[in-house]
Order: sequence, then structure tokens, then C-alpha cells
Amino acid sequence: MMDIDHYVAFCWPLQYTLIMCPWVCMQMAAACWSSGLANALLQETLTVQLPLCEYHTLDHFCETLALIKLACEGTSANDLALASGGMLFALKSSILLLFSYTFISRAILKLSSAIGRHKALSTCSSHLLVFSTYFGPAIYMYLQPPTHSTQTKFMSLFY
Repeated sequence: MMDIDHYVAFCWPLQYTLIMCPWVCMQMAAACWSSGLANALLQETLTVQLPLCEYHTLDHFCETLALIKLACEGTSANDLALASGGMLFALKSSILLLFSYTFISRAILKLSSAIGRHKALSTCSSHLLVFSTYFGPAIYMYLQPPTHSTQTKFMSLFY
């Protein structure tokens, strides 16, 4: 949603208050919260129903993927829900970020003022840093081969 906000702010600055009125902002926030809640409820409902084997310990902090690995029975529904939900959110966010920042970059390059370009780039860089800080460890955690190293524990804590 920050991608959309930045896109409107940089590409249509004079219409920003008309486009991003409080009602639109509330709808955008509700869409974020409800999609995250629906994903979490689906994953946690499936995970809670799994029978867990006894005498196992978690290698790192308690999270859905670690709990699924403790199950005694098949976890194909959980794996499918986790993979599809993760890919949906990661792909949707990444594609939206790519498209919006393509248009934002074009708008920034058209600015005649070097100070204006610097301000615009500093605004965008903080959002890009937060995006990469969140998605970087998440992608690393879910795409790495399973190991029991201290690096895995550290990345789990960072994520």
C-alpha cells in the first residue's frame, strides 16, 4: 500500500488529497489487515490440527514452518497453504513495488530540481530499505536448505 501511496504522491502530486482521501486510506488499511488475518488464520488453523510427535524440540523460535516439521502425519495441506500464501504475498508485493517504482523513477527523473530529486529519492529509499529488510530474511529463511546452524537461528531471530 505504501507503493500505491508513493506512486500517487510522486506521479499525481496535485491530485493526491483527492485520490488518497481518508476513506481510500481506510479501505487500503482494511485490505492489508484482512488479507494478513485471513492468511494467518488459514495457516494456524491447519497447523493447530496437526498431531505433533513427542520429544521433539524446536531449533529456533516458534513459527509455522518449524511447527509443521514436528508433525507425525502428512503435512501436504499445510505445505501447500504456506507455499501458496507466501508466494502470493511476496509476488504481489514485489510486482506492485516494481511497477510503482518504475513510474516513480520516471517521474523523479523528470524533476528539474536536484534538491527535489534528492528529497524524492530519500523518501523512496527508506521504503525500499524496509521492504528489503522484511522480504530479504523471509526469502532466505524459506528458500535455504534445512540446516541446524547458528546462522539459521540468527536469521530466524532477525526475521
